[in-house]
Amino acid sequence: MRENSFYYSLVLHKNPNQAARLISRIATSTAQIDIHINYVSSSKLDWSSLYNMNSKNVFIHSRHGMNVWGSFDLTEEFVESMKRSLDFDYDYFINLSGQCYPIRSAKFIDEFFNVNHGYSFVEHMTIPDYSWASDGCMNRFRYKYYRVPYRKILSYRPFSGKRYDASIFAGIQRFLIRRLFSGGRYDANIFARTPRILNRNIEKLNLCGGSSWFILRRKHVQYILDFINNNKRIVSFFRRVWAPDEHFFQTILAGEYSKGEIKNDNLRYIDWSSNGTETLPRTLTIKDFDKIVNSGKLFARKFDENVDKEILDKIDNDILSK
Repeated sequence: MRENSFYYSLVLHKNPNQAARLISRIATSTAQIDIHINYVSSSKLDWSSLYNMNSKNVFIHSRHGMNVWGSFDLTEEFVESMKRSLDFDYDYFINLSGQCYPIRSAKFIDEFFNVNHGYSFVEHMTIPDYSWASDGCMNRFRYKYYRVPYRKILSYRPFSGKRYDASIFAGIQRFLIRRLFSGGRYDANIFARTPRILNRNIEKLNLCGGSSWFILRRKHVQYILDFINNNKRIVSFFRRVWAPDEHFFQTILAGEYSKGEIKNDNLRYIDWSSNGTETLPRTLTIKDFDKIVNSGKLFARKFDENVDKEILDKIDNDILSK
């Protein structure tokens, strides 16, 4: 059987040593690894271990802008990576974050794609989907979302040098932000939103959603890029959608699902339970090892060596080394 080739697109913002560990596990003779480092969120971290891995198969693209959760930033990074990927001959495009990790050996992954040759793997569902959110996720499209730099707002002190209660003034600022900008979470990624009127081109779209993480055949990467080049208004529409990375690629590929070449599975093990929030997956620990092994997936997320390094050691020793 032929050996499959892979183009990995990695987005990193924390834990340089863990990221280097991930890269060492996926680096094979048939793998190209495209690394995006977001320096705004990780400017104080030492990424030298990754630069030491820089080679013809591992290349780094630093991004000095803000990668804002919920914005178009992550989507744009994957699009740019897809464009770069066309300079190479490969079979599958795989996007990962620095908190992902393979849970099958390189040999197993290669054999898996030999058995499943010709398929892409994208989790997708039609929107509205009321199992995902009470509004079926439609509010993500009914409004335009604009990031509010609330940290700058809170740092504003108009009475500098004068006596006043700073804690009271900051409290008033926070209250106003909550009241005025209800489009997103109250954190560094707070968004304001305004209602939008859907135009006819958008209304004709088969809106879809799913996980941000996927595995694409090269032909589907080309399909996405061709769509982007020919549908600038739709791309502009998605720039103001909330969490577009969970809808943009899935919607573009909607017309391809009926052809039977895209399986509704992203091949990731992700645990959304018992986290106390609907927006973030739970960090996996050694207690999750059996679930990970029996998941039937190729990758898992998310891991954090500062929370539990033992789980990564056990995956290395019991799975990847065999």
